[in-house]
Amino acid sequence: MSAVAQGGGVCLLSRLQARRLAEQLPPTGTVVVDFSGVAEADRPFCDEFFRVWPIEHPGSALVIVGASDDIMRLARQVCGRHDLPQPGFGMARA
Repeated sequence: MSAVAQGGGVCLLSRLQARRLAEQLPPTGTVVVDFSGVAEADRPFCDEFFRVWPIEHPGSALVIVGASDDIMRLARQVCGRHDLPQPGFGMARA
């Protein structure tokens, strides 16, 4: 499992932050990412992480745990705008 935040109150606002996080993920398989401690994730981050990364890694499935309702809602929005699978691609609340 990859932890996004070490400590609390982390804000993820940019595509660069999403790319840096994505660089730490394995390129294939089921990837579990823990969003515990993340206070906020903005649309550019969510678009890059939840839309772009899965497109670039078709053999992977993201499983998101510990994310707030706001982060999960934004993730669903960016996926829905581009006809990507909704939470069925692996997003789950812990």
